[in-house]
Amino acid sequence: MHVSRRQFVVGGSALWLSACGGGSGGSSAGAGGTTGAGGGLTGSNNGLVASSEIKGDKQEICSINGSGNNSCLAPTALAVAPNGDIYVVEKINHAIRKLSADGSHSVWAGQLGVSGHTDGSGTVARFLSPTGITLDNAGNAYVCDTDNNTIRRITPSGEVTTLAGQVGVSGHADLIGTAATFAAPCGLTCDGSANLYVTEINNHIVRKIDLNTLAVSTLAGVAENRGFADGAGAAAIFNSPSDITMSQQNPDFLYVADSQNQVIRQIKISTREVTTLAGQVQEPVYRDGTGSAAGFYNPSAVVVDDHGHVYVADTDSQTVRLLNVATREVRTVADPSQLARGVNFTPSGVALDKKNHLFVADSDGFIRQLNLD
Repeated sequence: MHVSRRQFVVGGSALWLSACGGGSGGSSAGAGGTTGAGGGLTGSNNGLVASSEIKGDKQEICSINGSGNNSCLAPTALAVAPNGDIYVVEKINHAIRKLSADGSHSVWAGQLGVSGHTDGSGTVARFLSPTGITLDNAGNAYVCDTDNNTIRRITPSGEVTTLAGQVGVSGHADLIGTAATFAAPCGLTCDGSANLYVTEINNHIVRKIDLNTLAVSTLAGVAENRGFADGAGAAAIFNSPSDITMSQQNPDFLYVADSQNQVIRQIKISTREVTTLAGQVQEPVYRDGTGSAAGFYNPSAVVVDDHGHVYVADTDSQTVRLLNVATREVRTVADPSQLARGVNFTPSGVALDKKNHLFVADSDGFIRQLNLD
């Protein structure tokens, strides 16, 4: 697999930014040189799709000191549209950037380095530490505006509106639209057109938003009750769930990065049953293996492919892991040993395109594409 024509040249200073649930960045708990078969960072520039600075005949989008309106690319999460456009959420820049399939790039929503909460078109809109992003079948994007405690919708033309949550109000009220309250919504996924599913790291729950009525309900977990338990609905307990993904082949199942429990959980939507697939509960450790014999170190983002494989951005082990849902086997598919010496790798987000190519938001300032052949 080759790197696409969006491949840019590395330059400038690296910025570190963890995903919603946090992470130590450049952790000493790295995975070393262990790499599972069938993975690797692709291309002559270590799988680089976009970097913190674009040089040559490309427009520079990074100011080295981080001042002014040109801030370094600092990806936290990403989503890939069917046409190959990549939408990148930049938490510390309070904006969403668009990396187009034709090689161009622009700020799609928000203004780099300027925070707030304003609905409007494109750069008129304001966010406050946005994190997760997902797309529906119509091309609308949904963003967790984490520190504003709201869920925002961005139309394909870049018009931003507030879908649910009260600006600046932390809570867990299951109500309609902007009457509902959230506490640090972090990750979200869409079933195509009807529903959003949202993780909240401060409420330790998974919420559902009906996109037709904007009714907000709690799918699993108990608000403000952190810990660990499998079970149905309110019998389940999470600890700072940071991201969520849905199987398009089997849309009755959701997969959750339960980051501070250090495990990957499964939710069956029809029964609200929560089960743990892999990881050692509340034991941050890097280890390949099966089920509870495997270990994660701050699993912060997840995405599932058409074959029942969940890819995990395991932030503090500096790796991308693959979980086979059927067998519960976990193996490493990318780690820092595949990069040039001295290059950091801090995965904070993962996304798949329609051909199941995997893209990684590396919060050291890069979007990377993994060769899964």
